[in-house]
Amino acid sequence: MRTALFFGSFNPIHIGHLALAQYVLNFGDVDEVWLVVSPHNPFKSPKDLAPAEVRLEMATLATAADDRIKVVDIEMRLPQPSYTINTLDALAKSFPNRDFAIIMGDDNLEGLPHWREAQRLINGRTFIVYPRPNRHAEAKPIEEMGGKVVRLDAPQMDISSTMIRKWVSEGKTPRHFVPNEIIDTVVKTYGA
Repeated sequence: MRTALFFGSFNPIHIGHLALAQYVLNFGDVDEVWLVVSPHNPFKSPKDLAPAEVRLEMATLATAADDRIKVVDIEMRLPQPSYTINTLDALAKSFPNRDFAIIMGDDNLEGLPHWREAQRLINGRTFIVYPRPNRHAEAKPIEEMGGKVVRLDAPQMDISSTMIRKWVSEGKTPRHFVPNEIIDTVVKTYGA
Protein backbone atom coordinates (compact mmCIF):
# COMPACT_ATOMS: atom_id res chain seq x y z
CA MET A 1 0.00 0.00 0.00
CA ARG A 2 1.33 3.43 -0.93
CA THR A 3 0.75 6.12 1.66
CA ALA A 4 1.53 9.80 1.16
CA LEU A 5 2.51 11.66 4.31
CA PHE A 6 1.39 15.27 4.56
CA PHE A 7 3.27 16.87 7.46
CA GLY A 8 2.10 20.09 9.03
CA SER A 9 1.14 22.05 12.09
CA PHE A 10 -2.44 22.33 10.79
CA ASN A 11 -2.83 25.41 12.97
CA PRO A 12 -5.70 25.27 11.98
CA ILE A 13 -6.42 22.83 9.17
CA HIS A 14 -8.18 24.61 6.30
CA ILE A 15 -9.73 23.91 2.91
CA GLY A 16 -6.39 24.36 1.14
CA HIS A 17 -4.95 21.43 3.11
CA LEU A 18 -7.98 19.29 2.35
CA ALA A 19 -8.07 20.20 -1.34
CA LEU A 20 -4.39 19.28 -1.69
CA ALA A 21 -4.89 15.94 0.10
CA GLN A 22 -7.77 15.15 -2.26
CA TYR A 23 -5.75 16.18 -5.29
CA VAL A 24 -2.90 13.87 -4.25
CA LEU A 25 -5.42 11.03 -3.83
CA ASN A 26 -6.82 11.69 -7.30
CA PHE A 27 -3.57 12.27 -9.20
CA GLY A 28 -0.65 11.17 -7.03
CA ASP A 29 -0.77 7.40 -7.51
CA VAL A 30 -1.32 6.77 -3.79
CA ASP A 31 -3.86 4.71 -1.87
CA GLU A 32 -4.23 7.09 1.05
CA VAL A 33 -2.98 10.32 2.58
CA TRP A 34 -1.99 10.56 6.22
CA LEU A 35 -1.96 13.99 7.82
CA VAL A 36 0.91 14.00 10.31
CA VAL A 37 0.07 16.65 12.89
CA SER A 38 3.36 18.06 14.13
CA PRO A 39 3.42 19.20 17.74
CA HIS A 40 6.42 21.45 17.02
CA ASN A 41 7.99 22.06 13.64
CA PRO A 42 11.71 22.80 14.19
CA PHE A 43 11.50 25.60 11.59
CA LYS A 44 8.63 27.44 13.31
CA SER A 45 8.17 29.22 16.64
CA PRO A 46 5.92 27.28 19.03
CA LYS A 47 4.46 30.48 20.51
CA ASP A 48 1.63 30.75 17.95
CA LEU A 49 0.67 27.07 18.07
CA ALA A 50 -2.62 25.95 19.54
CA PRO A 51 -2.23 22.90 21.78
CA ALA A 52 -1.36 19.80 19.77
CA GLU A 53 -4.43 17.95 21.04
CA VAL A 54 -6.73 20.72 19.74
CA ARG A 55 -5.06 20.74 16.31
CA LEU A 56 -5.26 16.94 16.17
CA GLU A 57 -8.96 17.02 17.07
CA MET A 58 -9.71 19.67 14.42
CA ALA A 59 -7.86 17.67 11.74
CA THR A 60 -9.70 14.49 12.74
CA LEU A 61 -13.10 16.19 12.56
CA ALA A 62 -12.24 17.86 9.25
CA THR A 63 -11.29 14.56 7.58
CA ALA A 64 -13.86 12.21 9.13
CA ALA A 65 -15.93 11.95 5.93
CA ASP A 66 -13.10 10.48 3.81
CA ASP A 67 -11.67 7.13 4.91
CA ARG A 68 -8.68 7.55 2.55
CA ILE A 69 -7.46 10.55 4.56
CA LYS A 70 -6.27 9.67 8.05
CA VAL A 71 -4.87 11.80 10.83
CA VAL A 72 -1.92 10.38 12.73
CA ASP A 73 -0.48 11.52 16.04
CA ILE A 74 2.83 9.67 15.89
CA GLU A 75 4.89 12.84 16.28
CA MET A 76 3.17 13.55 19.58
CA ARG A 77 4.79 10.41 20.97
CA LEU A 78 8.28 11.21 19.68
CA PRO A 79 10.95 13.53 21.15
CA GLN A 80 10.51 17.20 20.32
CA PRO A 81 11.10 19.02 18.10
CA SER A 82 9.83 16.73 15.36
CA TYR A 83 12.28 15.65 12.68
CA THR A 84 10.94 13.92 9.59
CA ILE A 85 13.56 11.16 9.63
CA ASN A 86 12.59 10.17 13.19
CA THR A 87 8.93 10.05 12.22
CA LEU A 88 9.69 7.91 9.17
CA ASP A 89 11.74 5.50 11.28
CA ALA A 90 8.85 5.13 13.75
CA LEU A 91 6.30 4.66 10.95
CA ALA A 92 8.47 2.09 9.14
CA LYS A 93 8.77 0.11 12.37
CA SER A 94 4.99 0.18 12.98
CA PHE A 95 3.97 -0.31 9.33
CA PRO A 96 6.76 -2.28 7.60
CA ASN A 97 4.66 -3.16 4.53
CA ARG A 98 3.83 0.41 3.54
CA ASP A 99 5.61 2.54 0.99
CA PHE A 100 5.71 6.07 2.42
CA ALA A 101 5.96 9.04 0.04
CA ILE A 102 6.18 12.62 1.31
CA ILE A 103 4.00 15.49 0.13
CA MET A 104 5.73 18.85 0.15
CA GLY A 105 5.51 22.27 -1.39
CA ASP A 106 7.97 23.45 -4.00
CA ASP A 107 9.18 26.00 -1.44
CA ASN A 108 10.48 23.20 0.83
CA LEU A 109 12.10 21.07 -1.86
CA GLU A 110 15.26 23.14 -2.24
CA GLY A 111 16.03 22.96 1.49
CA LEU A 112 15.49 19.21 1.73
CA PRO A 113 19.19 18.28 1.27
CA HIS A 114 19.86 20.22 4.50
CA TRP A 115 17.30 18.44 6.68
CA ARG A 116 18.43 16.13 9.47
CA GLU A 117 19.96 12.92 8.05
CA ALA A 118 19.01 14.10 4.57
CA GLN A 119 20.77 11.33 2.66
CA ARG A 120 18.94 8.60 4.57
CA LEU A 121 15.67 10.55 4.36
CA ILE A 122 15.90 11.08 0.59
CA ASN A 123 17.45 7.86 -0.70
CA GLY A 124 14.78 5.64 -2.28
CA ARG A 125 11.92 7.95 -1.29
CA THR A 126 9.30 9.59 -3.49
CA PHE A 127 8.50 13.24 -2.91
CA ILE A 128 5.16 14.42 -4.25
CA VAL A 129 5.68 18.11 -4.87
CA TYR A 130 2.94 20.67 -5.35
CA PRO A 131 3.46 24.17 -6.77
CA ARG A 132 3.85 27.24 -4.61
CA PRO A 133 3.53 30.82 -5.87
CA ASN A 134 6.61 32.01 -7.76
CA ARG A 135 8.65 28.91 -6.85
CA HIS A 136 10.10 26.08 -8.86
CA ALA A 137 12.90 24.34 -7.01
CA GLU A 138 15.32 22.17 -8.94
CA ALA A 139 14.71 18.43 -8.46
CA LYS A 140 18.19 17.37 -9.59
CA PRO A 141 19.85 17.53 -6.12
CA ILE A 142 17.13 15.24 -4.71
CA GLU A 143 17.45 12.83 -7.62
CA GLU A 144 21.25 12.79 -7.24
CA MET A 145 20.71 11.72 -3.62
CA GLY A 146 18.56 8.79 -4.77
CA GLY A 147 15.13 10.35 -4.34
CA LYS A 148 12.33 10.62 -6.84
CA VAL A 149 10.43 13.87 -7.37
CA VAL A 150 6.89 13.70 -8.74
CA ARG A 151 5.45 17.12 -9.52
CA LEU A 152 1.71 17.56 -9.41
CA ASP A 153 0.02 20.44 -11.15
CA ALA A 154 -2.27 20.97 -8.17
CA PRO A 155 -4.31 24.16 -8.10
CA GLN A 156 -2.79 26.87 -5.95
CA MET A 157 -4.96 28.27 -3.21
CA ASP A 158 -3.72 31.40 -1.51
CA ILE A 159 -4.99 30.38 1.93
CA SER A 160 -2.88 30.04 5.04
CA SER A 161 -3.41 29.09 8.64
CA THR A 162 -1.67 32.35 9.59
CA MET A 163 -4.27 34.34 7.64
CA ILE A 164 -7.14 32.45 9.26
CA ARG A 165 -5.72 32.94 12.77
CA LYS A 166 -5.35 36.68 12.09
CA TRP A 167 -8.91 37.01 10.83
CA VAL A 168 -10.35 35.14 13.78
CA SER A 169 -8.29 37.20 16.25
CA GLU A 170 -9.87 40.30 14.65
CA GLY A 171 -13.38 38.89 15.12
CA LYS A 172 -13.88 37.88 11.47
CA THR A 173 -15.44 34.56 10.52
CA PRO A 174 -13.40 31.72 8.99
CA ARG A 175 -16.54 30.31 7.34
CA HIS A 176 -15.83 28.66 3.97
CA PHE A 177 -12.08 28.67 4.72
CA VAL A 178 -12.24 25.91 7.32
CA PRO A 179 -14.63 22.94 7.36
CA ASN A 180 -17.96 23.61 9.04
CA GLU A 181 -17.23 20.89 11.61
CA ILE A 182 -14.44 22.95 13.18
CA ILE A 183 -15.61 26.57 12.88
CA ASP A 184 -16.61 26.81 16.55
CA THR A 185 -13.31 25.29 17.69
CA VAL A 186 -11.31 27.61 15.44
CA VAL A 187 -13.13 30.67 16.81
CA LYS A 188 -12.76 29.49 20.40
CA THR A 189 -9.08 28.60 19.96
CA TYR A 190 -7.84 31.61 17.99
CA GLY A 191 -10.44 34.30 18.77
CA ALA A 192 -9.72 37.43 20.74
